Amino acid sequence: MSEVVRFVNIAVESWGVLFCFVAIIVLLVGTRIDEKTRNYFLSLFICVAVYLWSNVAGLLSRGKFDELGSIIVRVANFSEFLFGYLCSFILSLFVLHVISGGNARSMVVYRRIFTIMFFLYVLMLIVNQFFGFIYFIDPFSIYHRGDLFWVSQLFGMIVLGINAFLIIKYRSSLSKKELIAFILYIALPIVALVLQMFIYGIFFTVLASTVSSIAMVVFIVSDQLEKYAKQEAENAEMRSAIMLSQIQPHFLHNTLVSIAQLCESDPKQAKKATIMFSEYLRENMNSLKQKNTVPFEQELEHLKTYIFLEQLRFGERLKVELDIETVNFKVPVLSVQPMVENAVKHGVGMAEDGGTVIISTREREKTYEVMVSDNGVGFDPNAVKNDKRNHVGIENVRERLANMCGGTLEIISEIGKGTATIISIPKSEEKSE
Repeated sequence: MSEVVRFVNIAVESWGVLFCFVAIIVLLVGTRIDEKTRNYFLSLFICVAVYLWSNVAGLLSRGKFDELGSIIVRVANFSEFLFGYLCSFILSLFVLHVISGGNARSMVVYRRIFTIMFFLYVLMLIVNQFFGFIYFIDPFSIYHRGDLFWVSQLFGMIVLGINAFLIIKYRSSLSKKELIAFILYIALPIVALVLQMFIYGIFFTVLASTVSSIAMVVFIVSDQLEKYAKQEAENAEMRSAIMLSQIQPHFLHNTLVSIAQLCESDPKQAKKATIMFSEYLRENMNSLKQKNTVPFEQELEHLKTYIFLEQLRFGERLKVELDIETVNFKVPVLSVQPMVENAVKHGVGMAEDGGTVIISTREREKTYEVMVSDNGVGFDPNAVKNDKRNHVGIENVRERLANMCGGTLEIISEIGKGTATIISIPKSEEKSE
């Protein structure tokens, strides 16, 4: 290798290391992307930086006759091979993460294949230190390819081939920018591997790894920022919809009529009801500003206000029991009230003699549960399964539970016996503010 080529390689790789450090800083403090994507990119750029710096160290130590120089060149070349393949391994896991939509279970077979290949590759590198069939360092600290150098490149080609197959198969699940990023990630290293096998001196794979990493972060981060902005707009609309769905005209009318009647029969109670109604409206308006989950205790206080107002209308026909074992968890704002409102309006409110609504919480091994049950008229779940129009509030809650805390919503009902709604909040997924 000429001194000019070595200088060019060192210069390009040094700039690559600098870019990696800049990218790491940007990922840590300057971007709004999901946590798993951030972790994948952080791992990737750390590996690329070590990969590039190992190559630089190897070039600078090449030809050194002293013991330290010999050790550095050996460690540097081992690290270069190891971290170069580790970059491909991390990117492969990221491909699985993206095409599976974060559902790692659906890609467990491919994950195992990539993991087994990685450990086989590491084992091959360790054995190579004794036999030199992939590469070897001569007594003058000069790197040489071994007779089976192509085997190390074959590992990379197989991984890229599997990734290409997955990207083509699941291309419909990728956005346009994700697809462009993955095409570049596949194409550039393949071209580099082919050139590297026939041209010695210029480190095409090193350059391809750096460029493909840059392309990945530019396109993927750009795509996620667009998704974030879109999600923020949808969340704003959703918060407005939540507020409006919780202040229905019939509820306003019935509450005001009840307060008006109390003004003559019980002025003190009318005053209390007016204050409670004002508090109820204020909390609903505050929900528009709330982007995160809230303590269940806060949700419970709002529920008590709502129940007080409904009991003004239903009187003795509506009984409410609280069976609260724990409040040590968080829920999306106004996620329990729609369940209570349905129990009051469509459950006991439709029964001739009224009924009882029970609100209970339980702490399970892996979840917190909130149950809202009633002994009202009930309904046939199969008859309303496809009727989305009358269940917008329920679907809204189900979607917010899934998106904000990984929660689920289950509804069990039987005609003539009542309805039970169960909200489950996973402990491992619960998000704090």
